[in-house]
Amino acid sequence: PEYSGPVWWVSTSGSDLSNEGSQNSPFNSLTKAGAKASTGDTIKVVKGTYTGSNNRGLNPSGNNIVVMSVDGADSTFLDAGNIDRHFYFSNSEDTTFQVIGFTLKNGKKTNDSGGSVYINNASPKFKNCIFKDNEVTNYGRGGAAYIYNGSPLFNNCTFRDNSSEYYGGAISIHEDDSAPVFNNCIITSNSVSNDAGDYRNGYGGGIYINSGEPTFNDCQITYNTVSSGDYSGGGGGIYVGSFNNLDYDPVTFNRCKIVGNTVSPADQARGG
Repeated sequence: PEYSGPVWWVSTSGSDLSNEGSQNSPFNSLTKAGAKASTGDTIKVVKGTYTGSNNRGLNPSGNNIVVMSVDGADSTFLDAGNIDRHFYFSNSEDTTFQVIGFTLKNGKKTNDSGGSVYINNASPKFKNCIFKDNEVTNYGRGGAAYIYNGSPLFNNCTFRDNSSEYYGGAISIHEDDSAPVFNNCIITSNSVSNDAGDYRNGYGGGIYINSGEPTFNDCQITYNTVSSGDYSGGGGGIYVGSFNNLDYDPVTFNRCKIVGNTVSPADQARGG
């Protein structure tokens, strides 16, 4: 009989052309596995590095599934090759869409936001993931994650060495109804940097909060930087905009460590 899940397997040694997606006959890409998976199904990814157009720019189109590695983020990599982001969510996906145990690296967007993950009116869940070496350039926001009117959940995730030339070296949060939650996350060594002649401000080396009601529990926000060439820079670790949240919960930090964040140059710096 034809294999019908509900667990779909992906391996670097698999094939999208001739295999059925079972453990002994895995696919080669997340795109192929996602096309076969139904709501509630699970995609299991064997350790290795996954590249190419079928392993980036992934859009689940409202299909709530679980995408998980077998062996964890230290040995399972989604490498977008500085060509595109990894995931795009815009169809009301909720926290039953889960991404578990991956390193998401080398995502990139130019004049667009969310170098690794773009979340618009959706609330997926990320667990035990590493976001590393992702970037947005020019006026893009959120080197790793851009969140607009969404309430995603990030558990035990690390954001490291991500960058923006404008706002939010790692994370950029927008709109009043955005209520993301970050539990036990490490946000470290991310940067916002632009040069003289770029004529841009730079805010939020680690996190930029334009509006919304995000919550950070037991997080470490350390050694993030802002370096603005022409105009002002602010919030080496965190920048919170001057928005009216009287009708919403405040921006909340519970038991967080915020250490070693910096802003330069000093004559236009606001809040390390």
